[in-house]
Amino acid sequence: MFRAIVAIGLLQVLTILVQIVRAKAISVVLGPAGLGIVGLIDQLVAAIATVCALSLPTVVLRTMPRVHGEPAFARQYVSFFQAIIIVSAIGSAALGAVLLIWPTAFGDVVAAYATEFGIALTSVPLLAVGLFLPNVLAASMRPVGAAWLSFGVAAVATVAAVAGLLLGGIREIYIAQAIGTGALLAAALVYFKVALHLPFQDPSAGLAKEVRARPDIIPTAGAVYASLVGTAVALFVVRYVTAHSLGIEEGGLLQAILSMVLAVGAVLVAMGARYLGPLLNRPLPLGEKLALADQFRHRQLMILVALTVPLVLFSELILTIMFSSKFTGAATWLPAFLVWQLLAVQTNVQLQLLFALDEIWTVIWMSIAGCLLSAILCTALIPGFGLSGAAAAMIAGAGLTMAIGAQRLRRRHAYSVKGSAIALGAYAVVVLLGAPLALDALGWTSFAARVAACVVLVGGLWPFLASEERTAIVGVLRRPRLRRST
Repeated sequence: MFRAIVAIGLLQVLTILVQIVRAKAISVVLGPAGLGIVGLIDQLVAAIATVCALSLPTVVLRTMPRVHGEPAFARQYVSFFQAIIIVSAIGSAALGAVLLIWPTAFGDVVAAYATEFGIALTSVPLLAVGLFLPNVLAASMRPVGAAWLSFGVAAVATVAAVAGLLLGGIREIYIAQAIGTGALLAAALVYFKVALHLPFQDPSAGLAKEVRARPDIIPTAGAVYASLVGTAVALFVVRYVTAHSLGIEEGGLLQAILSMVLAVGAVLVAMGARYLGPLLNRPLPLGEKLALADQFRHRQLMILVALTVPLVLFSELILTIMFSSKFTGAATWLPAFLVWQLLAVQTNVQLQLLFALDEIWTVIWMSIAGCLLSAILCTALIPGFGLSGAAAAMIAGAGLTMAIGAQRLRRRHAYSVKGSAIALGAYAVVVLLGAPLALDALGWTSFAARVAACVVLVGGLWPFLASEERTAIVGVLRRPRLRRST
């Protein structure tokens, strides 16, 4: 497990780096306002892709692992691929027609950039397929290959952004992105056919046939749909309310924060979705599934702390490098948003386990409740409390989602999170919120002092390591010494 998790994590870090380059290029050329607009369009298009695709790209992570190694795997691949293309194309075209009639359907900010949004809307089917293909690799027990393909999609988006900025502006970014992503996905489809023997078409394929054979596909799709759409809507609401209430400059600061925290979340959620999810959805005893979830949760928390401590201690420097010095004001709110992401990532582990235990209605209820609370609180708190209100709203929604899931697992399956995981989570929260304040209060503002603090705080994870993990780390550290001695 550990090697696969690390490999996926490293590839996700590379994916984040190319996304950072994209955000950096946009922020330097277009400034905070331009970055805020691009972030709003990106999030809206992502939400539309999720809605139009009916969550089918993610459903494959639950259904296809169960037939891995069987002829039904290729048939399901074709069935889902055809359905995703059809529903996403129809949905995006219908929405485009609505916007022609009602340009302000998504508010005045989007209406002011109607041309750019319209061009971005043509990429909805590509975004859906770009999520589907890596998930097929994960369902075939190739999680590292899935991470590689996701990296390729992100790299193409970055190259497209740079090319678009050189050619013009926001409109050209989305034109170049559609062309580049389409070419990459076409190459991936050829690879799937040649190397994985997954055909372009199959006369026996059809989503209706799959649903008749597997009636659980529909409720599963509904649960995934509720989770993905709820998250996408909540992120759109927090961005829109911020831009509408506080101005697009503040919207740019929020986009910078979200770029960082969602990048961290992407690393860890990908581990859960593409490694833990397919494992749990295999036919395994309940005890083994619970043990896998516990082991994964613990290691994921360790990685989260190691990734986020440097972010909060060097937040202003990182914001300057990623964007520009105009964005350093966002450092104040970064720790709180990282706490939100910590809760969201741990909730994702709950979701993977609940899916594997066929707790479909629980997933639907907890997803809707948490995202609805976040959206309501964003509307209520942001106008009066600014980005602090935004962070509080997102934390409250994630906390409610986690509480509902934990209660269901405890009552129905006698499962509770281990005390060691709770202690590790508490350590993470204290470090994220307290470390920046403590260093400022002590006057330890130098680079060297923050490096030392970073080493100490990450080193504080040592007591949480299992004995075999400590032995493995010591062995890795001793290898260079052994090589020098020989």
